[in-house]
Amino acid sequence: MAEHGGEPRMELDEAEVIRRYEEKKRLLEGSGEEREGKEIFREAFRETVRHQPQAPIPDAKPLVIKKADDDASDQAVKILVDIALRRGIMSAVKKAAAESPYLVDSLHDALSDHYFDKLVASGKIRAL
Repeated sequence: MAEHGGEPRMELDEAEVIRRYEEKKRLLEGSGEEREGKEIFREAFRETVRHQPQAPIPDAKPLVIKKADDDASDQAVKILVDIALRRGIMSAVKKAAAESPYLVDSLHDALSDHYFDKLVASGKIRAL
């Protein structure tokens, strides 16, 4: 784990996410069930993050959002993704959890989409 600004940072275990993704794809192909690659990746991403060791994270300060409704949620998710990429996933998750379960879900979806696109672009995984 790297440190950034004195705050613990969890790195995504890319190899583990890829392993879980490929395993889920194989199982689904064998069962004949069809699902979109991003959906499968989201499950693999959530499982990987859930099972990684967590460093203690300092108490999260609430996000300050200046817009209302859906725009506020979108803005909050963008801020949280930025926090996750700069300070670590668990730091962003803790901030999201301080706000609402919806924000935690949205953060997971946004991060998994980010990593899915990144891994497909780098050729490390193949989209369905």
